[in-house]
Amino acid sequence: MYPSNILSKEAFEILQSEQKSYLIDVRTEYEWENIGVPDLEKLEKSVLFISWPKIIDFVFINNLNKILKSNFKFDDKLLFLCRSGSRSRVACEIAINNNFKYCYNIIDGFEGSFGENGNVGWKLQNLPWAFRKS
Repeated sequence: MYPSNILSKEAFEILQSEQKSYLIDVRTEYEWENIGVPDLEKLEKSVLFISWPKIIDFVFINNLNKILKSNFKFDDKLLFLCRSGSRSRVACEIAINNNFKYCYNIIDGFEGSFGENGNVGWKLQNLPWAFRKS
């Protein structure tokens, strides 16, 4: 089974409308500190931050699974976000392989890009974000 790819705007709509939907940011500490983070405060939700390693190994995969299993139920909607949709896709696949049913890869990522279809990405769509508070 493969993850469903969605755009950031659609992800935000899911987070707004569905109580058991959660955003998981799998970027690095540097990105969170210097580029910004999604802000779900107005939705009365928080973002789960899982720092992406330089090398994906069994230690990381096992740790990711433990974090997901301790925070979510297998039928929750998990929306994974990274810079551009690559790391979040891998995280999504790991979750699916560990029996999480509804996993979504935010394919345009947090930073997004300017494309022929307009601005894509969490920040470029003007979805709520902030610089991370230390």
